[in-house]
Amino acid sequence: MRSPLSKHRASSRPIFVLAALAVALLSACAAPRPSESARPTGPLVKQVDPRGVVSVAMLVPLSAADATAARYADALANSARLALSDQPESDIRLSVYDTAGLPETATASARRAIAEGADMIIGPLFGANTAEIAPLAEASGIQVLSFSNRTPIAGGPVWLLGNTFEADIRRIASYAARVGGGQIALFFGQTEEGEAARRGADQVEARGIAQVAVRLPYERSVEGIRQAAGPFADAVRASGATAVLLPSGGQELTAVAGAIRANGIGTAQAQLLGTQRWRTRTTLEDRSLRGGWFAGPDPVRLNAFNERYTRAYGEPPAALAYLGYDAMAIATRLVTDGRAFGLGNAFAVEQLLRPDGFIGALGPLRFTPDQTVERATAVLEVGRRGFDVREAAPASFAAGL
Repeated sequence: MRSPLSKHRASSRPIFVLAALAVALLSACAAPRPSESARPTGPLVKQVDPRGVVSVAMLVPLSAADATAARYADALANSARLALSDQPESDIRLSVYDTAGLPETATASARRAIAEGADMIIGPLFGANTAEIAPLAEASGIQVLSFSNRTPIAGGPVWLLGNTFEADIRRIASYAARVGGGQIALFFGQTEEGEAARRGADQVEARGIAQVAVRLPYERSVEGIRQAAGPFADAVRASGATAVLLPSGGQELTAVAGAIRANGIGTAQAQLLGTQRWRTRTTLEDRSLRGGWFAGPDPVRLNAFNERYTRAYGEPPAALAYLGYDAMAIATRLVTDGRAFGLGNAFAVEQLLRPDGFIGALGPLRFTPDQTVERATAVLEVGRRGFDVREAAPASFAAGL
């Protein structure tokens, strides 16, 4: 028997797992004239005249001891250059600085970038590095488009480009509520990521998206998951929840799914929901997750960006490459529009908060008032051979999310 929401099945097409998580490229289009009524919030920012040469500093861990972080750094820089080539009229000068993945090196590089005239900082990659440079940026009035997804560090000069658990949960809960209704039960780890998932559930209720009837944490260990699974399953049955949200990924997700299944909660009893952390081969190999839904990048856009990057640089992009493209696409759009509309400050807060947002590697994206990012994402289903598209990502925010 299928789960209560499964009868509302959308047409789908198979999407296979790629060796690297890449995203798609949409051609940058001219944005509408920025709103004259938008109200700036947060700190005062440096006046950046869009009519002259604008200096953007990128902070990435080029010499990080971790080989994966160093590969991400190269891919982020390459993608930023790709975005800059799409808007050559923006007259932006990009300078790349090494953080080595260390807070003290990130601080030294930020000081150097500011001394050399940076008008905006994109990066760093890690949240701890971003938190370290934030006071320097704020003192200089420089906006920071960080690649981190740690929501507690957003605010002041810091705007987060990393995908957040909160945004993923809002998206998948909205879709589940729209096609099937019912209540959601959340099973989350006692970690920073788990707390982000809990905040996402709070937002789902606060915004009237859906009711989260159960919120139950587990200790992040095999025994902790096993001990919490029984009480969670009992709470799901008592509440009548028709969907179960599991925000973890990888082997942890497999352990969680197995534990609740052993306590009588599987796809026959509830629709399984997840976040972008589900987009791994491990998820496909776990038959108990088949039929589960999660928010993720639109595969058409992902493949297009992956192919373009590969043509340009001779190898597929690292999983986070699109963040570099997005950061530079935002900067170039703001400078180009500032010049076209005669704005006095290209990087003013009200311009970053434009409701229509920007076009990035994943398609439409925009910043929310809490200075985190919201992206137009698809809803994917775990299939037999790959991830199937249940609902494509909207083409614009006007189309709804």
